Amino acid sequence: MITFNSNDEMMYAIQRNEVLVFAADTLTDLHYLQKYDLRTQFEFKPNAPIYSNAFFPAVKQGNIKLLKIITAGMKQITSSESRQIAREWASGQKKSDKDTLIFSILKGDVAGILHETMTLEADLNRMGLSGRLKKGSKSVMNNAIHAGVAKQNKKLIDLINTGYAAISPKKLATIESRWIPRSENRFYSTGTKDIIFSEEEKLFLANHSPLTFSEVNWKPMSIVYGTNQFDGIIADYFNQITQRSGLRFKFIKSDTWDQVRRQYVDKAIDVVPALGKDDKIDRPILFSKPFARFSFVIVTLDNVAHISDVSHLKNRKVAVGKGYTSYHYLKNNYPGIELVQTDNVKSGLLLVANRKVTAFVGHMAVVTNCIQENGLINLKIAGETEYTIDHGIGVTSEPGKGSTFRFTAKFGRTG
Repeated sequence: MITFNSNDEMMYAIQRNEVLVFAADTLTDLHYLQKYDLRTQFEFKPNAPIYSNAFFPAVKQGNIKLLKIITAGMKQITSSESRQIAREWASGQKKSDKDTLIFSILKGDVAGILHETMTLEADLNRMGLSGRLKKGSKSVMNNAIHAGVAKQNKKLIDLINTGYAAISPKKLATIESRWIPRSENRFYSTGTKDIIFSEEEKLFLANHSPLTFSEVNWKPMSIVYGTNQFDGIIADYFNQITQRSGLRFKFIKSDTWDQVRRQYVDKAIDVVPALGKDDKIDRPILFSKPFARFSFVIVTLDNVAHISDVSHLKNRKVAVGKGYTSYHYLKNNYPGIELVQTDNVKSGLLLVANRKVTAFVGHMAVVTNCIQENGLINLKIAGETEYTIDHGIGVTSEPGKGSTFRFTAKFGRTG
């Protein structure tokens, strides 16, 4: 029998193969195994413990009133919430305070939040939720950020100030745009220039019928209500285009991505709102520059260790959306993976949650939203693929529509 001064010390010994069997509290055990990426190397029988011990809140003897208050509060915590708390700590996936704030407003638990714009925007971008929150028109307070050094180290602060002064405004704007996706929230942004239309384009804009487009319920990129109400990140961009150009759009609902493509091929719609560079469209189409970029991520059960490379899924069943970019990407680059196509993201995630497949590969923003919205607490993002999808707007190239207006001017036309 060997004893250790801390769990970290025990994990170091396990990594050196000095320990093959160990005893620990289950949640503590899982937390540290996950922390040191050792979770898949050990297993235990949860229904056959060495011993069982219950934990209770304790107060100073005689303080019955306080104990009653605490007990009443504990009874307010549901069994589902208790399991979620335990799962977060055991898996190492506990949400940060900022993440909790963001999810609170998205779920409607709070009406609004106060936070620094740049920090919040960076967190939203990291979580794949860019564009989901709207900033107020007036700031509550302004805060300047400065470098700080020890008081006696004047030479160092002088060097920092000299180095900062040497960075051009253009370079600072480039750095800022990497972390702050929404231009209106950037400190170094110089604003957008007015679009100058030709007389032919002005005539078209004044007389055109609304351009038809279609999408599926693909939150947060697109949110479909009923048969003709459309919202989400794409809707925000289309609203900006309408405000800046006067161009009008009409939404037509589709149930699947294949149906969106078929409607464009059959000339039932003029615009495909969010195309990736590898999407297959069997009809000529013009592309805008990308307006959003997201990674493809790997979703697994929460007890699976980090997956650092897609090749680790070889010979495993992996769910993907039917006809989605992720399907074509995996099919072309990882033929050893057994792909299971589903009609939508939720169906694919449920296959993982019910242990029918090993993983689901999909769009980071959509996956994150779907997991949260459907309470799939036994799932996690176990890794990212090397593939990123750049969303651009696709529009018909036929005369009288695609070639006679420049709704892509805000983003720039690429072909």
